[in-house]
Amino acid sequence: MGEYVNMKVCDLRFIHTVEEAKEIKEITDVELLVLPNDAPADVAKVLASIPKTDVRQVVQLGSQEELDVSKYIKKTVTYKDVKILDLRSITTVEAAEAVKEIKGVKVLIIPADGPEEVRCAIMAIPQKGVGKVLRLQLNEEIDYSKLEEEISLSEKKEIKYSDMDILDLRDIKSVEALQNIRRIEDICLLVLPKETSPEILSAIMSIPKRNIIKTIYLKDGEDIPYQIQKANGVHIMNTLSQKNVIIKVNGICMIPSLSGLKEDISVTLKANGLCLLHSSLKNMDNFVPSINGITIYKDFDPEKVKMNNEMEIEAATLSYLPENTFLIVANRLAFADDVTPEMLIEKKIQVLAGNNIEAPKHLIPYLTATATVGNKIVERKE
Repeated sequence: MGEYVNMKVCDLRFIHTVEEAKEIKEITDVELLVLPNDAPADVAKVLASIPKTDVRQVVQLGSQEELDVSKYIKKTVTYKDVKILDLRSITTVEAAEAVKEIKGVKVLIIPADGPEEVRCAIMAIPQKGVGKVLRLQLNEEIDYSKLEEEISLSEKKEIKYSDMDILDLRDIKSVEALQNIRRIEDICLLVLPKETSPEILSAIMSIPKRNIIKTIYLKDGEDIPYQIQKANGVHIMNTLSQKNVIIKVNGICMIPSLSGLKEDISVTLKANGLCLLHSSLKNMDNFVPSINGITIYKDFDPEKVKMNNEMEIEAATLSYLPENTFLIVANRLAFADDVTPEMLIEKKIQVLAGNNIEAPKHLIPYLTATATVGNKIVERKE
């Protein structure tokens, strides 16, 4: 028997002995667990002691009693991306509780009269991205063509904010204007009002958001205490900032030791690609990295780091590189036939490649053992 995992119904009324019950090690992610109410006491005790995680409902029935699943598991419905949704057709609490979520609805109509418990159940339905809400009497007629026209005009006014360093929403003071913002995405710093009305705050929270590196709350007129650094390609942080800084990099990034950084200054890194970070940054509370790609923490000398998008290394090239050089190449790194493992060992060269490394056959075993590669090492063919 073992484990019962990810089940809609787990019916254990067929368990009749302690030995059978002890074979069940775990019950996890079960919508409805059915236990026998007429089992021997020793069997019931073992069944009760089985570890259970995320079991939504437990019922006890006789071993011969018919199980009507519909009594315990309610069918649910999600309303998504609907222009006009009229919930006045819901007349019972059970029907309202069966609505799992309302999402992306332009105009939501809810009843202004009728049983209070039904109206409360409707208001309790989770909502996300709902535009206009109308409260109407149950028998009140509505001009759907007029509503459709209003929605069409509203869609023409819709705004989308994307790919911005800083988006400051403190100057938007009306709920209607905020409801016209359909999406906020790929923003380095989102600034929201620290002191505002609950209606404004609710409208802001309802805006769909994605890929926001950092969100802060400020009072009106308060200066934004952040600077933004962005790079597509190569970024080297070689000076300490006097303000909080957000770094967004697509490519390769190097950040040395920030030992002189003040404790009240934060550095937030969002990177896609290769990152060489000084090992001391691991223990810094005010350094916050979020990296999709390759990350290397090392003690290194920034003067001995060579970073390029593409690079071809020959024996003559190695002769000019100092010992303990860190080679970081975002795209194509190729080694010539005259480069040997002994040369790389003598120079103590460390290799970090974001894509492929092309190398002669005699160099591949050494690079496989020592290099960090985003993709693969392939034999170079002339």
